[in-house]
Amino acid sequence: MPSDDTAAAENPETTATHQGGESRKKGADESPEMTATRKECLTIAKYIPRGLDAFCDLNEVFQVSLLVDRVAANPDNETLQAAAQKILGKIDERTCARYRRTFDYVTVLAPHLLTLIGNKAKGAELDSLIKEMQAEVTHIHAEDGSRLRKVVGRYAAPNPDKQVIQPPVSTETKAGRARMGFNHPQLGQMLCPVKYLEDYIKDPHAVQKCFEDPSNPMKVTATVWPAYLYPGETPGAEYDPNDISKGLFRGYLMDRTSKHILTSPSSALHERAKGARSGNAKIHKMKTIEPEHIAYTAMQAHFMISSAEKWSDQDSLFNYTEYYYRIIRLLRETRNRAWADSLIEKIFGNPKGLMSTNAAITADDGDDDLLEMERQFEERNLKAGEIKFPSRPGTPLALVDFDVPPANAPDSDANRSHDAPNEEDGAHHHVDHQDLHLSNANTENTTSNGSSESATIAQ
Repeated sequence: MPSDDTAAAENPETTATHQGGESRKKGADESPEMTATRKECLTIAKYIPRGLDAFCDLNEVFQVSLLVDRVAANPDNETLQAAAQKILGKIDERTCARYRRTFDYVTVLAPHLLTLIGNKAKGAELDSLIKEMQAEVTHIHAEDGSRLRKVVGRYAAPNPDKQVIQPPVSTETKAGRARMGFNHPQLGQMLCPVKYLEDYIKDPHAVQKCFEDPSNPMKVTATVWPAYLYPGETPGAEYDPNDISKGLFRGYLMDRTSKHILTSPSSALHERAKGARSGNAKIHKMKTIEPEHIAYTAMQAHFMISSAEKWSDQDSLFNYTEYYYRIIRLLRETRNRAWADSLIEKIFGNPKGLMSTNAAITADDGDDDLLEMERQFEERNLKAGEIKFPSRPGTPLALVDFDVPPANAPDSDANRSHDAPNEEDGAHHHVDHQDLHLSNANTENTTSNGSSESATIAQ
């Protein structure tokens, strides 16, 4: 029996755009090649938020990546170089690299898209596909969050076979959701920055007042790690302030959330999945857990136990976009490659782990766990010469037995929630879309005096 994602992809005749709850008939007036391409593209789009970029703007990804290629192919074209610089100068190398990973993934798996680029007669087709893929990216992001909330009572409990979180929570009503997050004794502990957890357990109300006091330096932001990222029956109980990296991302909520998303809901609380459906990891031929998977898991876990009624990029002072990209940044750029690679569970074969950018992490904020981790790594490197880690440490992110079919869980695409995220994608270094025109494959930039310069991306 096919998976939910596969079943949806195999029926392009009734593909929904997920925008405004409208559905459109597809396939009646298009070629078989276009129908097959749409099926490919929508399947690919399901993976983008989970494994490439949760806040992806596909139109921008295509335009920037194509412009970079065009500039590289025409180093002597001064007009092109000048016009392109006015656009690319707004985007840093890290963002360009992220765009490139997404662009390469999409075009390798759906090569027909490349035949549409620069073809004016096919511009409408390309625009339509990009728009549908973007809607699917947004939908999957929201759908994962909606489904996870339904099981928060079990996933957030240390021993769910014995007891769910106490008091029990209901996510079906506004009043029930309002009792989650810091308004719930157990969930509040999990969301609390781990460095403040000991004080929070002693007097949660006093610490919450500190969080809410603008003059108090204790804040719940994306720069300090929440307790649920760490192991322990009380999440964060094993936290060591002198070794922040110890146990980071190995909490039981991370384990259950990742398995729910990537294998199946039935695998989240059990050693082996049951049923006949393929999980997302198998559908998308995942071989390793990458930084983007870990960051997406952490973000969805945070939203799952929060009191937010619906998805928003900002929850008080906590910014999900910043949180997501900081985790990716840490795992891809940390000085301690051995630690970062130890988090990556090898599923098949024996890949060497993550590619390092050899870029040092810096920050200005003193209350910044990522920066403090780098300081600790550097100090230990100086003392010990080289940190030694087990070559294959145990990790709760071990997605064992991808070949075992996951459960036939009643969570088909037909039952999708349409409570989609807000339209603001929150991506860093956002490029003004008046500068980018996908269907004409041109890049236009208006100068300060109102004149217009155009750089052709593809012909």
